[in-house]
Amino acid sequence: MFNLCLPSILYLIFYIIFMLLTYFYFRKIVISGFLLDIVFLIVFTWLLNYLCTKDYKSISWFLFIFFIITSFSLIFIIKKYDLSYDDLQNESALESKLGLY
Repeated sequence: MFNLCLPSILYLIFYIIFMLLTYFYFRKIVISGFLLDIVFLIVFTWLLNYLCTKDYKSISWFLFIFFIITSFSLIFIIKKYDLSYDDLQNESALESKLGLY
């Protein structure tokens, strides 16, 4: 059906899992945000696959690993500081929870 390289397949799988975790954790689905995530998923999967087909597999792997590291870092920060959706929307509440004042 689709001839995707390994980094793009893994990205597709991990991003769908990350989207589901994010939406279930915050329990707030905004349709525009969800549609933006779907568009981003399609474009970035295409980009990774395009890089693979042009023999830039190392760059494709780098971008995939960068996504994994930043995603897990974001999840870690959200869980560590017990941030909610409202905290992320309110800059002063976010700064006080993170201790940034």
